[in-house]
Amino acid sequence: MVYYHNIMDDNKKSRGDDNEYYFRIPVSFIKRILNNPLSEFLIVTDIGYFPRAKYHNCYRNKGLDITLFIYCSEGCGYYSINNSVDRVVKSGQMLILPAGVPHNYSASDHDPWTIYWMYAKGSFFDSFNKNWRPVSAKQGSADKDIPPELINISDMIGERIKEIFHQCFNLLELPYQWEDFFYLCQLAATIISLIPRGAKRSASRLTDNGNRGIEAAISYMKNNIRKSITLEELANAACFSPSYLHHIFYESSGYAPIEYFLRIKIQAAAKEIFFSDKTVREIAEAYGISDPFYFSRLFKKITGLSPQQYRQSPRRGGETRLD
Repeated sequence: MVYYHNIMDDNKKSRGDDNEYYFRIPVSFIKRILNNPLSEFLIVTDIGYFPRAKYHNCYRNKGLDITLFIYCSEGCGYYSINNSVDRVVKSGQMLILPAGVPHNYSASDHDPWTIYWMYAKGSFFDSFNKNWRPVSAKQGSADKDIPPELINISDMIGERIKEIFHQCFNLLELPYQWEDFFYLCQLAATIISLIPRGAKRSASRLTDNGNRGIEAAISYMKNNIRKSITLEELANAACFSPSYLHHIFYESSGYAPIEYFLRIKIQAAAKEIFFSDKTVREIAEAYGISDPFYFSRLFKKITGLSPQQYRQSPRRGGETRLD
């Protein structure tokens, strides 16, 4: 079947199969959400999925007044912005075309891309475009030659992004409801929020074995959160040497393994400080830290507050809790 992937001057066609999705949100819903201060930060206008989208192409000499996200899950395509030379979009990459940027894109003839895509706008993008630079655009990155609009996404985050897109499609196959549209926009915000995380993990270039080892180490941490563990124990759980685990763990998360463990330990202990009347010493010992002064210093370093300050925060008692 044939779908037109356009909201303005898109002149391409996508030729795929019955598994394609294309949804254009009714203008009445968009106008209503634009006037809602709770949701005006991010609004989805169009969203879809084109598998093996042969003949898919688009040329926009003036760009759009909206941001376009294209996640390539298979195959490849091409794009250019501001009349630059064509660049390749490969499987596992997210292409972000900001509002106001002239651009064109097309599927490869010999290996046409499979893409998940959406158009979105709202006040959210004022902050997103100004404050976030993808890992590939940062100096010293292994991917520093990749332009900032094209972002490598790790396989694990890529799978999550696809899952959320399909949640959106399932929602939109039902008769449109205001509540569903509001939820759709929240799902879109989740997709966008995963991009920096996916880029960070992709930049580490970990193998599948490396990812499994890190997941095994984190699982061991969670299962022993109330104990004191060593790097050697974590390395055994991951089936790596201590030095190799330290290397790939830091590359993936930005933290050394033991520092990561202490952070999840403190974050768990913070719940008990907030909701219980146990002493700081009791809570510290319950999480395998025998020195309450060390626990307090560590707690303040991670949360920004001492245990007592955290316990006395305004939300404790009669105000809203988020659990």
